[in-house]
Amino acid sequence: MDMFINAALEVFHELGYDHGRLDDIAKRAGVSKTAVYNHFPSKYALLVATVERACLPMLPDPPHQPGHGLERALAMGPAARVLDIVLAERRSLPQIGPLYYEATLRRLLQWPNVSGREAAEAMLQPALKAASFERLFRAPAIGGATA
Repeated sequence: MDMFINAALEVFHELGYDHGRLDDIAKRAGVSKTAVYNHFPSKYALLVATVERACLPMLPDPPHQPGHGLERALAMGPAARVLDIVLAERRSLPQIGPLYYEATLRRLLQWPNVSGREAAEAMLQPALKAASFERLFRAPAIGGATA
């Protein structure tokens, strides 16, 4: 299943959700479009799975400093690309923001030394503000979309 998520992440990041086709994702994953549909009933379901699986890594880096690792995770790698997608698609898919927030919060609650939703939100909100600022005002737009 990771091959679908990785391919979707690349395609949605490069082309945007509207322009990224399941054909493109299948080709990038090295499978048929039917294989994608065997795992995901729609392009939107694949987007949801991509956001849920790639919003944050399973563990912070460094593992003993989750707050510092959260800022780093949101700014780099797959999590940064997911945030780019969410910010780019927030007008056409208004539900993507709350979905992303809840998925990121659930993942953060699995990190060591994060105790409870209130503590996780206290960590997540400022980190997301900082990361969003960077993505909106300092990073180039994806898929031809403007922020």
